Amino acid sequence: MTIQSGRPTPNTSLNTWPLPAGLRARLMREHGWTEAFAVQAETEYRRFVYLATLGRSVTPSPAVDEVWHTHLMFTRDYWGGFQALLPAPLHHEPGTDTPGDAARLREQYLDTLLLYERTFGEAAPADCWPRPALTEAQAQRPTPAAGLWGWVGAALLGFGGTLLTGTPLFLLLTALVFGLLAVLLGRQKGHVTPTATAGAGGLFFFMGADSAGTDTGSGGSDSGGSDGGSCGSSCGGGCGS
Repeated sequence: MTIQSGRPTPNTSLNTWPLPAGLRARLMREHGWTEAFAVQAETEYRRFVYLATLGRSVTPSPAVDEVWHTHLMFTRDYWGGFQALLPAPLHHEPGTDTPGDAARLREQYLDTLLLYERTFGEAAPADCWPRPALTEAQAQRPTPAAGLWGWVGAALLGFGGTLLTGTPLFLLLTALVFGLLAVLLGRQKGHVTPTATAGAGGLFFFMGADSAGTDTGSGGSDSGGSDGGSCGSSCGGGCGS
């Protein structure tokens, strides 16, 4: 969902702070973004910054992270008036490539998506905040629902055929054929719905294969596609963290 409101966060000063002249043009030039996508990414960056003020470490999407990286280069603005809008300095923390760091950032990204929805009352727009892609093993596993209903349908069809023909062999062959078809279709579609826990309170974030790693095309090649399954950037941060 694209945010149309001029008040993207509860922090009015953060909403109206003019980002540095040249920042948007640089993003469009370096990443092939359209102006509409760059404007949206700036809005999502403001929302990310607000989430970072809520006392938790957060991880941006790749597109939001690009806005953050670019803003950091305008040091007078970033470490000047912009930081004065926040309760504490917002530090940028790149990944360390140590064992477990990628998994930590992935979970933190999922937690950020949950925090986003709870804070703003709507899901983060997928073109700026892509959902994590399924692993290859998950994509090859058929859905339990597809397999179950395939076998139920085969049983009903076979039972009806047996009544009509009086041949038990018809039931066996029908069950085998339709059962196999159901399994194959389930594998091909790959509609697995894994869950990932994130944050306190035992909350769950549900992910579908349809939207995983999807590039809508609105922002060019760097508008937030898959980055090998995590979809979050390799950076994190938080105010005062």
